[in-house]
Amino acid sequence: QALDRSWRPERGSVMDLSQLGGEWEMRSPSEQEHGWMSGDVLRMVFSMYQSGVGKMLRMELPVAPKLLIKQDGNTEMKMHLRWGEKHDSIKLFSTIQIAEPNKISAKPGSVRSAALRLTLPALQRERKLRVTFFDGEVLVLRDEKAVVDIFWRPHVHVRSDRLQRQEAAQSSPVSAGEDNALDSDAAPGAEWWEAEIGELSAKVEFLKQALEEQREQASVDGAERGMLRGEIARLETIAETATLEAKGHVVKLNVMDSLANKLAEAAGAQRQKSSAKDEARAQLQDEVSSLKEASLELEDQLGKFIARDTSLREQIQVFEDQRQVGPRDSWPGYLSAITRSSTELAEVRAQVSGAKKAAISLKKELARKERQLRSIAFAAEAEAVERAILEAQLEDRKQEIAAQELRLREAEASQASLRSELEQVRCQFSTVEAREAVHRDQVLAVESEIGDIIAQARAAQELQSAEKNTSTTTRRKWRPWR
Repeated sequence: QALDRSWRPERGSVMDLSQLGGEWEMRSPSEQEHGWMSGDVLRMVFSMYQSGVGKMLRMELPVAPKLLIKQDGNTEMKMHLRWGEKHDSIKLFSTIQIAEPNKISAKPGSVRSAALRLTLPALQRERKLRVTFFDGEVLVLRDEKAVVDIFWRPHVHVRSDRLQRQEAAQSSPVSAGEDNALDSDAAPGAEWWEAEIGELSAKVEFLKQALEEQREQASVDGAERGMLRGEIARLETIAETATLEAKGHVVKLNVMDSLANKLAEAAGAQRQKSSAKDEARAQLQDEVSSLKEASLELEDQLGKFIARDTSLREQIQVFEDQRQVGPRDSWPGYLSAITRSSTELAEVRAQVSGAKKAAISLKKELARKERQLRSIAFAAEAEAVERAILEAQLEDRKQEIAAQELRLREAEASQASLRSELEQVRCQFSTVEAREAVHRDQVLAVESEIGDIIAQARAAQELQSAEKNTSTTTRRKWRPWR
């Protein structure tokens, strides 16, 4: 408002877009009660981010929005938004034109979001803006809803034209002819000097406000930088611990693999032993079965031999009985039959004796083989039990290794996540640090500009004093064009 009151449009009206061309920084008031009612996307975003609700939701504008005005009237507003850990860069395109002196019409075009990678038309009405202050460095605009937009050209110092003309007039010699020709010109009076000093004072107040904003933002950035430095230290500690845990999981997994390999070798050797015992048992079982079959055959043969022996003895007895009661001439036949039967009986008895001996030997061998079979069966069962134990241990070890591999993958994933988070925080730290440096540079620039304007105000006061002294001693007329 101080700038509005100090500005006189008749001394510097906005007549052409070339006066507004270039890049401006937006310095709108921190709170505007009409911002939400403007219907303009930019002002609504400003009001949201600068409100208490926006601060509660960790919404902020890291840097001041930049407005680029081109000679053809096309404009581009760049805004960097951040809410929590997320951020976006938005560009608003529009077209402006000078409707009449100090009156501007702005027609919205489109809105582009870098995060969404999307461009949409700006669905809002044309704004009618009125220039209430302009000196080439500061631009104040108001619309029909009393929404105020303040723009500032950073690093642009505009010295007052009136001071330049007045200093030129003070320093340039004036001839007597010129003095007579310009009798109608009047030296600037007290009102002129008060307006000049008032305008400079208003600019100082505006720049002080901008300086306070820059200092506050630099302080906020410094606090955030300190917080991020602590977060980086915390994440580095956690990441180092996660790295050590991952290395521990790797060492443990290697040891478990080594033990599992040894256990697998032992299980394989035990499997071979068990297989050998099974083969030996199967072979003995076959031998025992063969011996039992041979024993049965031998017993059957022995039974036949015994039956033949009985039969032959009965035949011999019958032959003896018949020979004793038969005629003498039949005795030779009976004797011959008795002799053959006795010979055959002797052979049968020899076969019975051999069969009995073979049966005894066979039974002894069968008993020995059966003892061997029982012994090897017991050993095979023990080997099978040992093999089952080793295989169960190996299966348990494999499950432990699978669980350890899962823990290792989780540790590596956690380590990668921590590294990614740490890298993001480091990038954020670098961004905040760079932003803080920018704000501090802007603080220095604004302080320098305030010093220049204060120097201009002092110069204006000195010129006012000099003008008063000159007006009392001479009638020399003021020549503003000098």
